[in-house]
Amino acid sequence: MQLQNENMDCRFIANKIIIEYNKTKTKNSLGLTISRLGKLVLLVEIAYMQRYRNALIRDNYRNNEQGHGLYIDSILCSYDYWKLMPVKIPQKFSINFQETFYSQQEIEQLIGDKLNSKIDEIINYIVEITNKTDTVDLREMLRLDEYINIPDTMRLASIVTDKVKCVLRRIYVVPKYLIYQAYQDFDFENLEQFNNLQTL
Repeated sequence: MQLQNENMDCRFIANKIIIEYNKTKTKNSLGLTISRLGKLVLLVEIAYMQRYRNALIRDNYRNNEQGHGLYIDSILCSYDYWKLMPVKIPQKFSINFQETFYSQQEIEQLIGDKLNSKIDEIINYIVEITNKTDTVDLREMLRLDEYINIPDTMRLASIVTDKVKCVLRRIYVVPKYLIYQAYQDFDFENLEQFNNLQTL
C-alpha cells in the first residue's frame, strides 16, 4: 500500500506531547524522558496511520536491535536530555537551503484547525493510555521484530576491503511502509488494559 504523508516534522508532534504531558502530569506521573518521548511519537503515528491510512511525519525511523528499538535521530538530537521543553522547528527552503525556525504556534496556524484537531485527539488518547506504563514495557511492546520479519536486505551492509563481505547491521533505516505494515493491527485496547493494571 502506498502511504500518503502529512509531512509533519516529528518535533512538532514531540512538542505537542510535551505540552500535553505538562498539562496532565501529577506528582505520581512517570518522568518524560527522550526515550519515552520517542515511543510516544511512534504510538501517535501508528494510531494516525490506523485511522487515516496516512503517515503523519516525514522523518524516517531507525531500528537499533541492541537497545532502544525504533527511534528518530532528530528527537535524540533536538531535546535537552534533562529537561524536555518544546523546541523551534526548522524548515528548509529549496531556493537558498537556509533554515527558518518556526514556533509551535506558527506551525499550528500553517497546518490549520482540522489537522491540528485530529493530531491533538490522538495525542491526548496516547498520553492517557500510557500514563502508568513504564518506558521499558513500551519498548518491548513496540519491538519491530515482534510484528514482521525484518528483511535482510535492510540489515545487510557491504564492507569492501580486499574482498566484498556482507555483515548484518544492528542499526538501520526502516521505510515508512514497513512501519505501517508492522503496526497496522497494533492493539491499542490491549495497551490501554495493560496500562490500567499498572500501579504507580
